[in-house]
Amino acid sequence: MKRRAQPPQRPDPPDQREKTLSTGGELAEHEAIALLGAVVILAGIYGLYLMYLGLPQTMRTPPDKVIVYLVVSIIAMIVIYWIISLILSSIIFSMFGLSALTMRPGM
Repeated sequence: MKRRAQPPQRPDPPDQREKTLSTGGELAEHEAIALLGAVVILAGIYGLYLMYLGLPQTMRTPPDKVIVYLVVSIIAMIVIYWIISLILSSIIFSMFGLSALTMRPGM
């Protein structure tokens, strides 16, 4: 009994090949973003370390109060950035005709 030759395999349709290629590209983008996030976190930790080292020289902070001063400075920065973001978001929302009342569900 003779075996029939297998018909040649058809290549994937063009849209399938593009999906495969884009998946590889997306994976590389996600890895790059994750790496960038790690670098940003390390830079932030290094910035805190530099602030810890620089406070006694620049602000004449006693060595036993450096940690407290550092924590208070960080909390003050967070509050100031939060206030600035509230002001800027209200300006940007008003440019597009939005307000906090239109963003609430059921209104």
